[in-house]
Amino acid sequence: MSLVLRGAFARGPLALDLDLAIATGETLALVGPNGAGKSSCVQLLAGLLRLQRGELRLHDAVLDAPAAGVFVPPEARGIGWLPQDGLLFPHLSVRDNVAYGRRARGDAAPVARAAADAALARVGLAGFGDRRPQQVSGGEAQRVALARALAREPRVLLLDEPLSAVDASARVALRHELQRALATFAGPRLLVTHDPLDAFALADRIAVVEQGRVVQAGTAAAIGASPRSRFVADLVGLNFLRGHAHDGVFTAGSGGRLVVASPIEGPAFATVHPRALALFTSRPSGSPRNVWQATVAAVEATPSGRRVRFDGELPLVAEVTAAAVAELGIAVGRSLWLALKATEVQVAEA
Repeated sequence: MSLVLRGAFARGPLALDLDLAIATGETLALVGPNGAGKSSCVQLLAGLLRLQRGELRLHDAVLDAPAAGVFVPPEARGIGWLPQDGLLFPHLSVRDNVAYGRRARGDAAPVARAAADAALARVGLAGFGDRRPQQVSGGEAQRVALARALAREPRVLLLDEPLSAVDASARVALRHELQRALATFAGPRLLVTHDPLDAFALADRIAVVEQGRVVQAGTAAAIGASPRSRFVADLVGLNFLRGHAHDGVFTAGSGGRLVVASPIEGPAFATVHPRALALFTSRPSGSPRNVWQATVAAVEATPSGRRVRFDGELPLVAEVTAAAVAELGIAVGRSLWLALKATEVQVAEA
C-alpha cells in the first residue's frame, strides 16, 4: 500500500503544489521552515482540507480528486492522526480517550475498551487506563494520543510535531516509543517535525518543503551529501553558498571566491563542513588553497564546542573547541585568518 499526493491547494498567502509518495512500511519526515505548508499538507491527507487540483490516492483508492468530483471524508479514510498537543478529552479516562475513535465508528464499548487497553500496552502505558489526562505527564499524554491513533487500526499514520509539546527529559523516552510504534505499523507513515534529530532518528526518508513545494527528498545521507538550499544545509549542519563555478573557482553571490577541486561549470551550490575551516591569528603557511581574513560576527555554544560565525564576502560558520576559543582569543569583532582546502568544498550543479 502506498500514499501518493500530487496536487495543489491555495488559501491567502499559502500556495501548495506538492508531489509526495510514501511506500508501505515507510516513514517519511516532512521538514521545512515555518509557514512552508507542512501542517496544511497533513490536513490535506487527513481530509480536513480539500485539494483544488490534482489527486490523493491511497493504494488503489482515490481519496481526493476535484476534477472527478471525488472526496472521501476524514472519518472514512482510515487515517490515524497524532496532533501536536494530543487533544485529549479532560472529562474522560485515559482508556475512554483511546477508545473514543472505535466507539465513534460504532464498536461496542467492551470491544473498544479492549482495543484501547491493547493500544496503551503497545506504547508502554499498560495500567494507565483509569487515570484522567490531568494525572499524566506531557510525554505520557502524547503516548495516550498515539495509542488513540493506533487503536483505530488505521491504514495511514500522520504524526504532526509529536514531540514539540514535551520537555527535554520526556523527549528521549517518547522518541523511543515512537520508534517502536512506527516499526510495528504496516502502513505509510508521515512525520512532520522541525527537529532534524527527530527526522534522522525516526524517518526512512526526508522531504523538504519550502514555499509550498518539495525542494529535495531522499535519505538523510543523500540530502546531507548535496543540500539544495540554505535551509537544508542548516538542517544537516553545513555551510551553504549559492553562486557560479568556472575553471576550478567558485564565486559566491556575495562576491567571495574559493578555489575548488570540482570540474563543474555554471550555476552551482557549494557546501563546506564547519569543521573543515581552520582558524589562525596570523596568516598561515602551508598547502591550503584558500586563505583569507574575516571578522567574527558571533560565537555560539554547542554541546561539543563553539560555532564561530564570520562576516564578509564568505559568510561561513566554523566549529571549534572551547579550548580553541580561549587559545585564539575568539570574540565578536576579532579579525582572524581562515584556511580551507579546495578538496573540502563540495560543489553541485544548481
